[in-house]
Amino acid sequence: MAFTHTVSYNFSDSGGPNQNFSATQSSDGQVNVSVTIAAAASNFAVVCPLTASAVKAMALWSDAAMTVVTKLAGVTKDTFTLTANKPLIWQFGFPNSCPITLNCDALAVTSTPGGVLNLYVLEDV
Repeated sequence: MAFTHTVSYNFSDSGGPNQNFSATQSSDGQVNVSVTIAAAASNFAVVCPLTASAVKAMALWSDAAMTVVTKLAGVTKDTFTLTANKPLIWQFGFPNSCPITLNCDALAVTSTPGGVLNLYVLEDV
């Protein structure tokens, strides 16, 4: 079964026309996480197995400030500092490298205000 993620951007400049951009990526596997993080959480553990070389698309966002650390066997791999409602979005073929650089089996989430963390990943499996 194929899974598809579509990313759309709408850019506008004062006085200029709106510009719309859209990109679609499909793959045969996905890992989706949507979890409520309690206020004052420190290193809240979330099971999240990812193989970095298999990632084809990702969207990571939260509705509150959070630090998300990917871990493999308890060892820190990648760290993401999130601002509320400012997503980190990547797809294969984008001009930048995939932000998930190393395999992981869990996330460690820290957040003073708490909120909802969302991570949607397409993987080739």
